[in-house]
Amino acid sequence: MIYMREYNKAIAEFSLIPSYYQLKEVAPEESYLAMKSLVEFNYLDVVLTASDEAALGIYRYCYDQNIRFPDEMAAVGYSNAKFSQYLTPSLSTVDQRSRQIDIKAIEMLSMSQRHSSHNNIQTFSSSLIIRESSNRTNYEPRHKS
Repeated sequence: MIYMREYNKAIAEFSLIPSYYQLKEVAPEESYLAMKSLVEFNYLDVVLTASDEAALGIYRYCYDQNIRFPDEMAAVGYSNAKFSQYLTPSLSTVDQRSRQIDIKAIEMLSMSQRHSSHNNIQTFSSSLIIRESSNRTNYEPRHKS
């Protein structure tokens, strides 16, 4: 939850008005259309996606419109999918430690089958992996104020 707290702090500090588009799926086709809709009606320079897979549609839309990462648009995915490091530019992402979560879930399932079930709550830390898609050393806003 630290990321949400920091996100809200940045929104308030810089008087930003975030734009949202809720996807029904995280398929690249849907995120492509969402990006098209958001760009047509809003000023955007950063996109946070619900998954690295959804970021594929964002990448394709920006490629089709000659919007350059990270100079004109920054992108951050979520899940640290293997392919995210191989995109051009590589995709910044939140690593949610899904492998650790999977292993722990299997352990807990196995334990619950052998013993009376317990309500064990497990927490896992996540981390932001900053890659080229959000490295803004030469930032050029697409819309001048």
